[in-house]
Amino acid sequence: MATEVERVICFGDSIMHGVGLGRGEKSYVDLLKDHYLFDLNGDLTGPERSQRAVFYSSAVWNDSAPRLMSRVAIEAAARLRVKSDSEPVPERSKNLFVVGLGTNDSWLHPDTQKPITPMREFTHCMKEIATCLSALGRVLYIGSPATDEATVNKVRTKDVAFLNDSAVEYETAAINIFRSVGARCIAFARHSLYDPDFWPLSEDGVHPSAKGHAWLYYHIKPHFDVSVR
Repeated sequence: MATEVERVICFGDSIMHGVGLGRGEKSYVDLLKDHYLFDLNGDLTGPERSQRAVFYSSAVWNDSAPRLMSRVAIEAAARLRVKSDSEPVPERSKNLFVVGLGTNDSWLHPDTQKPITPMREFTHCMKEIATCLSALGRVLYIGSPATDEATVNKVRTKDVAFLNDSAVEYETAAINIFRSVGARCIAFARHSLYDPDFWPLSEDGVHPSAKGHAWLYYHIKPHFDVSVR
């Protein structure tokens, strides 16, 4: 499917990466890639290459706002093939950055019962990320879907480590930041919690199943359609 953007670059965590899926099952990122016939990592050659947007997934297991902030400028420039500060950035409207972070920041530490990334640090990092990416292209922020508290807290620790209320708070803060730079945003933390079509999750209680990823794709695609045109 033809798009106006020429490059789609995704930054996210293990949910975006598709952890928890079985062989042959597809994450929402896989479903988007297949629908738009993206050129994965710029591997196509010949006439097809000029007709398809190049797609890069930089989803990292356990990624968080501080970790992404530390590398986002360098990695974005590398994906855009910008070799120095003096080199012009490819036309902004041709680049789409998709960001899906928050779950790993809002976890409650089992000892302190406070989020792994303090809210002040989280908002600082997200502001830096949003400012950096919005200067280089369009931005779509994808919130974090709900977790199964009963399952995940039993698997990880006897103390509460995941609370959906905390996820909602962090997602709301991130959305406010990304909206301030003109990004499109999708809230999932509370929406997914009460929609039976999203459940059940994978066995760890954190990562969506194939059914959950199909649900995410269904809700992300309309926003993605607008973002790539």
